[in-house]
Amino acid sequence: MNNFKNKTQAFIIRATVTAGDVELKALEDVIVVSGSIGLAGNYVTNPTGGATTVNVAGSVSQNIVENTTEGFLQNASVNAIRDLQLPADDTSQICAIAISPNSTVLTGFG
Repeated sequence: MNNFKNKTQAFIIRATVTAGDVELKALEDVIVVSGSIGLAGNYVTNPTGGATTVNVAGSVSQNIVENTTEGFLQNASVNAIRDLQLPADDTSQICAIAISPNSTVLTGFG
């Protein structure tokens, strides 16, 4: 299990800013690469003409991204002559790979 809870902030608090252009950018760019292996197996026996079969299989994989990405002004005076930009972007990605091999064992008499 992969659980990401990142907090990314870009802010101006209690300040006065005067500029031609003002850009305040918050960017979260996580790449999660995870792998999962599941196993499966069979056991079959036939000692006297009857059959006993046991099957077992299982695999679990979980990826959670719960990011908070913020850009903000708080109690601030911002004077931008041209552009004022406050982008907040979360471009997180998950790449998950799962593999599940299987095997069988047979025994018998006869």
